[in-house]
Parts: sequence; structure tokens; C-alpha cells
Amino acid sequence: MTRLSWNFLSYTIYFYHLLFRMKYNIFIQYIRMNGSAIYFLYNFYY
Repeated sequence: MTRLSWNFLSYTIYFYHLLFRMKYNIFIQYIRMNGSAIYFLYNFYY
């Protein structure tokens, strides 16, 4: 592999990693928010 393609590959992997982490963080926050709401309703009703 040439150095240019290796740099491009590493940058692409890094970009996808950042994108995945952003989506993952949003997903985790969404689950945590809904989870706490469900937990509160469950304790409130039962």
C-alpha cells in the first residue's frame, strides 16, 4: 500500500468511528431518558 491510500483509509476509519460514537451516544441518552421515564411510571403505578 502506498502512504496516501493508507492515510485515506485511516482517516475514513476515524471518521466512521466518530460518526458511530455520536450516533451511539445519542442512542444511549435516548435509552437512558426513556428508561428513567419507564422506571418512574413503573414505580408510580405499582
